[in-house]
Amino acid sequence: MIDDEVTAVYVEIKGKKRGEMYVSGDNVDIDIDEWHKLLEMNRGSGLEILVYAMKDGQWARYKPFDIHISQYPLDEWGMTYRRIAPGYKMYGHMGIYQRELATFEETALIDNRNLEGGCVNCHTSNRGRSDNYVFHVRSMHGGTVIGREGKTTFLPSVNDSIGGAMVYYKSP
Repeated sequence: MIDDEVTAVYVEIKGKKRGEMYVSGDNVDIDIDEWHKLLEMNRGSGLEILVYAMKDGQWARYKPFDIHISQYPLDEWGMTYRRIAPGYKMYGHMGIYQRELATFEETALIDNRNLEGGCVNCHTSNRGRSDNYVFHVRSMHGGTVIGREGKTTFLPSVNDSIGGAMVYYKSP
């Protein structure tokens, strides 16, 4: 709960088809295996969530809300992003990562610790496919990295025909 004066939380999660979970304590920590079972039991339907919070010795009930569960499974990898500390002025550790939304498994496409601390940016993937992507590396040995169907190509940012370092990828 955002409110620091809340001392306890109780949550009921009820499947619209079947199944339920109850979580309580000073925070809500849902067991991931139980959560996946509940989602599977209610695929194509939904869950109803009831939240109660104790503040100043009194329980308050919040307005219930629903979560719809698609009947279709998530694709293998669902999201690609640059991970960098929020509000940074000078970056340190960063990377381009992909996350499987069904399991939250995260894999680094590139970590700047492998690039002498260079900046990695301007990433994009082809319709979310983890085997088709492009991103740019700004560093002493920078360039554009193209991943296509399991093969990686590196285009250096400085060569005989380019007078200076490239900065951003521009699609044709």
